[in-house]
Parts: sequence; C-alpha cells; structure tokens
Amino acid sequence: DIGCGTGRYLRALAQLLPPNQVYLAGTDLRRTSLEIGRSMRDGIEYRVMENFQVPWEDRSFDVVCFLDVMEHVEDPAAFLTESLRALKIGGVLHASVPMEGDFRCLWRWFDFMHLHDQTKRLDGQIQRFTKKSLKDVFETCGMELVSESYSYQLVGNVLDFALFNWL
Repeated sequence: DIGCGTGRYLRALAQLLPPNQVYLAGTDLRRTSLEIGRSMRDGIEYRVMENFQVPWEDRSFDVVCFLDVMEHVEDPAAFLTESLRALKIGGVLHASVPMEGDFRCLWRWFDFMHLHDQTKRLDGQIQRFTKKSLKDVFETCGMELVSESYSYQLVGNVLDFALFNWL
C-alpha cells in the first residue's frame, strides 16, 4: 500500500486474508504515521518512502495499491511509473483517485470560491482529475485498464465542501 499512513487499510486486509499466507507491506512519506503502524505489531512491514521512491526491489509484489494518494503528488505519471516498478509482470494495480475536476463534483462548480486553493493549502490536494485526465495518466504509463468504476458520493461532496469552507 503506497501512501499507507498508519496502515489502517492493510490491517483490515490482513483480517480478511488467510493468516501467515500473504506478505503485506506499506510505505509512506511520514515517519510518524509508520511508527504508529509498527506499534500495532500486526506482522505488516512498514518502510519509509523517500522522494516518492518505492523502497522495494523491482517486481516485488503481485498487487500494488494506493488509495487517495495520486491527487497529492506533483507528477502523477512519475508516481505511477514508480508504483508500477514494484509490481510483478501480470500483477494488479488497484488505485482509488478522487476526480474533483469531474463535472458532477461540487468542488468544480464552486471553484469561483477558490476551494481548490484551500484544499491545496490544508490537505495538499494539488491535482484535480477528470475521467479523461486520469485515463491519460494511466495510458501515458503504458497501462491497460482492465476494469474501472466510478462513483459519485453526494453526501461526501457536501461534507467535504462544508469542512473546507469551515476551516
């Protein structure tokens, strides 16, 4: 899990998978988050990511995932290329990326209020993807999209909108 934070998703995954039959690992830029993950003593390996370099050898993993990370990186194509470096040939990349540039997203419709500036400042969200711009990044990296799904969460949009306006 690239950008694993404290390892919450990895620990949930560990509960679903057969014990001692899979190797789970996470990396993050924040050492303090990884220390919290390590303190759980859950058998998951945590490594610090330096300069967005995945700290494992080439082709180390059958599955690589990142959840709500790509919107925080300056160069999404370079980040994706580095993520793919750690993936075995024929492996699976699972990514969850918010598309705040999509026409259905409230963020896009209220940009006249400079909300994107607020999310950059408060949460480090520097990218605003649309379906097309996200596909372009994946295709630029030579990926074949096998499956994609999109969801629109009106309640989540409203709550985020309210939170960032309040902050």
